[in-house]
Amino acid sequence: MIRTMKRHFPNIIGLLVLMLAMSCSKEDGPLVTPNLALKPAQTSVSLTLTRDSVLADGISYAEFTLKVADSTYIRTNNAVTFTIGPVGKFPDGTTTLYTTVNANGKVKVYVASVAIGTATLQATVNAAGGTSASMHFIPSYPTQILVNPAVSTLADSLSSSVNVTAQLVKANAVVSAGIPVSYYDSTAGGHSIGVFLNITTSNATGQSTSTYSIQDTTYHGLVYLKCSVQKGAGKLIGFSKVLVR
Repeated sequence: MIRTMKRHFPNIIGLLVLMLAMSCSKEDGPLVTPNLALKPAQTSVSLTLTRDSVLADGISYAEFTLKVADSTYIRTNNAVTFTIGPVGKFPDGTTTLYTTVNANGKVKVYVASVAIGTATLQATVNAAGGTSASMHFIPSYPTQILVNPAVSTLADSLSSSVNVTAQLVKANAVVSAGIPVSYYDSTAGGHSIGVFLNITTSNATGQSTSTYSIQDTTYHGLVYLKCSVQKGAGKLIGFSKVLVR
């Protein structure tokens, strides 16, 4: 029996060595240190228009709200620059506004205009890019037209002319710039004896101007100088008069 064990002992040793070698060949990969660093916060900037189609009367304001979504960014990089154009101004009368967001990442901005058109507000947030939004300023029409010729009498001559100013008036507000104004004349009998030249639309103070020239030198008497503004289906009219001698 001892001889039998001696005969098989080398085989057993060899088998153990082989098993040990096989178990050691299954090497584990290198240990990887987990990346515990936090990814940078994603900053979201949005600009919301609260009110559109605002009267271009100088006192009605459009309201925008800017929101920055990342709270970390709010605490450390809160500078905002707003620009408005091609129409519209901020309450201080400028087209560029520098401000900051509040603790909630928000800031409101207000824009008014006396010019009709589309205004685009551009917001640039420090280190977080920018965004923009557009709105519309609609006409603010007058409630009264005051017609003022520079003189009250004209000679019956083809060289006779007078500068005429139409002041478009609206109580407690400003009439929009760019309102078209029509000019025409009429005698007591309903005839036209002259022509209006160089007609302008209303400016930022609600004034429109023109030059009236005599074309019929045979007429003598009062001539009514009239101005009108179309308001939807209706028409607003103002007038004054000059005496042709």
